Amino acid sequence: MNILYFDTSTDWIVVQVWNLSSQKIIYSFKQSCPKEASFRLTKEIKNALDVSEISKPDLIVVSKGPGSFTGIRISVSTARNLAQLWKIPCFGLDTLEVYLDYYLTISKYKSTIVLIDGKMKKFFFRMNDQAHIPKTEDLTIQEIQQKIQNFPDKEWNIICNSILDIQYKTLDLNEDYPDIQGSILFKKLDFFLDKDKSKEYNYTNLLPNYMRGTYVD
Repeated sequence: MNILYFDTSTDWIVVQVWNLSSQKIIYSFKQSCPKEASFRLTKEIKNALDVSEISKPDLIVVSKGPGSFTGIRISVSTARNLAQLWKIPCFGLDTLEVYLDYYLTISKYKSTIVLIDGKMKKFFFRMNDQAHIPKTEDLTIQEIQQKIQNFPDKEWNIICNSILDIQYKTLDLNEDYPDIQGSILFKKLDFFLDKDKSKEYNYTNLLPNYMRGTYVD
């Protein structure tokens, strides 16, 4: 089974092809492309399939937000269109769930926070504190600091895609931009392979996760 994954939740474009039978990545493209997703994403998807020597994937997995309003809209609409064209299921994953899984996979730190600048003086936030099930939230700087202060004994690995006015040391998400790791795909493998559930995940059911009623991109 071949999975096509792509993400344009920020200024970056990520396109990957995974083969679940071998549990290996076949193709990966990851590059900062500000304001290019509208015309660049489909080009990179075509290139990914050509290099992978497959005519179409068996299913599509896409980061559905939150993040850039425009980027999320492009990713989700592209996934819906291709799923309809190819008659295959498409699954949307929370963008910060994918990013947090990436850093937990590659880092020695288990207490990790991932942030995406959501503009309007707020950030999309997801943390792994090892005590609670992670969830994505839309928070101010003050609310983020309060969350961290609730765990004074933890050594936090904090990653953000913009300068963060906070008293804790942060890492630049753009220096090691996340892609989808096999760990999250394999955890959801049974779900992907369940034909009854796959039927439910057709293009009509894939919706963007903007998290806000109003937006500044």
